[in-house]
Amino acid sequence: ERIRTTFNPPGDYEITLQDTDHDDLSETRTQTVTVANDNQAPTADFQYDPQNPVTGEYVTCTSTSTDSDGFITQTNWTVTGQNTDLAINGQDQFATQFTQPGDYDVTITVKDNDGATDTTTKTITVTQANRAPRLETIPDQTTPEAQLYTYQAQATDPDGDKLPWSISGADFLTIDDNGQITGT
Repeated sequence: ERIRTTFNPPGDYEITLQDTDHDDLSETRTQTVTVANDNQAPTADFQYDPQNPVTGEYVTCTSTSTDSDGFITQTNWTVTGQNTDLAINGQDQFATQFTQPGDYDVTITVKDNDGATDTTTKTITVTQANRAPRLETIPDQTTPEAQLYTYQAQATDPDGDKLPWSISGADFLTIDDNGQITGT
């Protein structure tokens, strides 16, 4: 005789079969049937914005994780790099501000309703935000009329950018590419 059955939930099942003939003689055999969980693991993934962040700017990470045969029940994040060690649990989205330039590894781990997990890591490269140049104070000066006036302006840029010069407020003055002010 053929017997059909469905095993649910997954696990180990012990089955005992017994055959008995017309003289009441029998034989018994036991067998273990293992039913595997056919759960598909979730797929961990996320997006971040902005794509090219600079120091001081907030970066928002948003989970785009999926589970083809169930649903995500847990989301955990970690951020490491440049003396940063940050853990965020239970949120599909978070924002953080990076104060130092460098590479930061952001890892998301998700768990589905059957307990399967997946993890992915992306490296976010943060560059230094452009900083304003520093212009040295130009002192008030008196110069005789019709005499050549010169002054060397001084400025530095903390990012090392070339500084183009311009001057306004006195049509008789000019400034060259090196910050030399002249006029009569």
